[in-house]
Amino acid sequence: FFFQAEDGIRDTSVTGVQTCALPIYKIIGWFGYKLVEKKLIKNNRIISKGSYLNIFNILEFIFSSKNVQTVVQIGSNDGKRFDQLNLFLKKYKTRAILVEPVKEYFNKLKLNYNNHKNIIFENIAISSDSKKIFLYTVDLNYLSKYDEHIPGVTSFNKNHLLKHGVKNQHIIKLEVDCSTIKQLLKKYHFDTLDLLFIDTEGYEGVIVNNFLNDCDLNRSEEHTSELQSPM
Repeated sequence: FFFQAEDGIRDTSVTGVQTCALPIYKIIGWFGYKLVEKKLIKNNRIISKGSYLNIFNILEFIFSSKNVQTVVQIGSNDGKRFDQLNLFLKKYKTRAILVEPVKEYFNKLKLNYNNHKNIIFENIAISSDSKKIFLYTVDLNYLSKYDEHIPGVTSFNKNHLLKHGVKNQHIIKLEVDCSTIKQLLKKYHFDTLDLLFIDTEGYEGVIVNNFLNDCDLNRSEEHTSELQSPM
């Protein structure tokens, strides 16, 4: 299963390459996975609040059905703010790698999962290689001037923050360590991966492509169950 964040694979501002949604969906289907856009789930113009198909119920379904034994969350932030996985990782004690590149949010992430031995933490960014890279985020001294969603708009692209209304003088540039998704899985001996949960402000398509092209995982079962509303 893949859960992809709002701007996702249609955002060309980071890569400069148009990655069309349809081929990605088809390719993922060939590999035995599904791609579910978070934007589709939370957009009330498409799916009403009372609908069974929302992200909480989808996660409850796949976790309670024992379909998820391994998880990687890329862009975990503090593990609490707008975080849909926190409850399920704690409840089902699922083995998980949580990735957050910004040190301040990473420290909060570890506190929010304190004493949960099933969780592995990585203070890195996921990229196409393991070179250091620059991220743009809001200076903590100015966060109080913005809405609650602004701590989550950290990006490789400074323009992404500007589009969200962050003032140029409030943006700082951070150098962070990087890893590929393949290196990350190999480091912790993840031979299978059931849920890849990504929120990287426009870089999701690159990560998904790298995962499909580079990661040779054992898939004794292909989790492609259909979600159905109870009658």
